[in-house]
Amino acid sequence: MNILKKFTAKKQESGPSSRKQETATGAGTGHGRVRQTLIALRERKSEKAEMLKAKRQYVFLVPPHATKPMIRQAVSERYHVSARDVNIVRHYKRSRQFRGKKGIRPLIKKAIVSLREGERIEMG
Repeated sequence: MNILKKFTAKKQESGPSSRKQETATGAGTGHGRVRQTLIALRERKSEKAEMLKAKRQYVFLVPPHATKPMIRQAVSERYHVSARDVNIVRHYKRSRQFRGKKGIRPLIKKAIVSLREGERIEMG
């Protein structure tokens, strides 16, 4: 019983854990504030992407670690527009075989960004 009393006393002395403090400030777990991380946006050129442009939806290739808030911030800073919605599509890497040679298709993450009424992005 002495061991149990020592353990509970030590736990009460320490107070809130450092992990809880990190979460409250927005560091550590990613919840809270959006991290100021620059991400590279590359335009995805395909027939479907061209059709979506008529609906004010633009398709970008983004890094695998990019989140929706990071993509929204990058689009607004780069193109000076406000995104209405951000959807993400992930194509996971897969092993393929062609003529007896093995290869890997890479992980691809696409972001489909919908813009507000009256806004558009001029892409080259």
